[in-house]
Amino acid sequence: MLKVIASTICGLLLCTLNACGGESPKPKPLGATSSPSRPSAQPTIPDAVKQKNKAGVKAAVEAFVAAWNHAAATGETEPLEAISTKDCVKCVAAAKVLTISRGWR
Repeated sequence: MLKVIASTICGLLLCTLNACGGESPKPKPLGATSSPSRPSAQPTIPDAVKQKNKAGVKAAVEAFVAAWNHAAATGETEPLEAISTKDCVKCVAAAKVLTISRGWR
């Protein structure tokens, strides 16, 4: 079940990224009061993802999103790879893109 969820989420994220196109709005400069954000600690996969109910699905989605955000912020794709399976081609591709695009490995 976790494999299906991870594959679905990864596919949705990649579709969303592919849908981005056309002219983007101009970014606004950050104010002088903003401070740089620091990546949080490496996310872990909670035991709740093994549950075959709504709570398990919710935990799996939250863990996947946390791993994705962590990989995007730090380049550490290990948590993303841990929650994905090698059979999930899109998940593996997403981890590679995050690694290559920032020159992390």
